[in-house]
Amino acid sequence: MTDDRGQVLDAEFSVEPDGNHVAVILESMSGRATGRAARNTDYRAALELILQRLKDRRAVIETAIVDSQRTQLLPESSRRLISEPVHLADVPDPRGLRRKLTNAQTTIGQAPTARRPGNSTKRIRLRLSVPGYDPSSSARLASVFH
Repeated sequence: MTDDRGQVLDAEFSVEPDGNHVAVILESMSGRATGRAARNTDYRAALELILQRLKDRRAVIETAIVDSQRTQLLPESSRRLISEPVHLADVPDPRGLRRKLTNAQTTIGQAPTARRPGNSTKRIRLRLSVPGYDPSSSARLASVFH
């Protein structure tokens, strides 16, 4: 993914058909572990950029869910980051929406006994309606993020 200044972001994402919608999947961020490099370090910047570029296309986020391997075992209703569709053209501040989406992730998939909120940069799926794009044009939509 390339930002508006032409800088390549360290953020892995994909775009794919998802039923009657198109989905943007942003992979999780992780810190350095022993013997392993940090991953997707530009997660927050990439999510803001995705939201802004989708806003420019008047997209609607129909559903936003945590979509990690572990949480996929849970019902979608317990993985939701938003309670109703978000018309991005009506969102004045994509940064504020990004914060809402990341903050909502912290308790999803956590053990009930956890004492603190968890990770706010998990793998997420944004299920979208985008004017001029349908599930068969997901590759064309992906090109707007490069």
